Amino acid sequence: QFHPNATQFPWILSASDDQTLRLWDFQKRTCLSLLTGHNHYVMCAAFHPSEDLIVSASLDQTVRVWDTTGLRKKQMGGSTGLDSPGGMMDTNGMGRPGGNPGGVAGATALNVQAELFGTNDVVVKYVLEGHDRGVNWAAFHPTLPLLASAADDRQ
Repeated sequence: QFHPNATQFPWILSASDDQTLRLWDFQKRTCLSLLTGHNHYVMCAAFHPSEDLIVSASLDQTVRVWDTTGLRKKQMGGSTGLDSPGGMMDTNGMGRPGGNPGGVAGATALNVQAELFGTNDVVVKYVLEGHDRGVNWAAFHPTLPLLASAADDRQ
């Protein structure tokens, strides 16, 4: 799904059988964030129409709501810390004082870590349980503070 404000945030959201969601920048053709936490196939994912939220539905019988505020702030700031002059980020996302101690190798290691484990730019806000079978679909209401889900349990 495309972000509702694709002119400001050129993002695409994908759900996968590898139990993850991914946020992509379709202009740069890069993965911005790997969202992990589901324990089975992720069947559906959708952006909230106006807030920094994502909803996902999985065959692990859960619906998860994700907060993308950190990623939005990072994207609006324009700098990840890795490309700023002399500023490299450590593993918790904080800038390291004293220049660029890892150089290209350090930046490469951080990119590999982000690819393997994701980043903390998007965090799980809620895990909603209650379905007795896999959840196939979930979506936010366009104007009200509601979400709907559909599962194989027909509840």
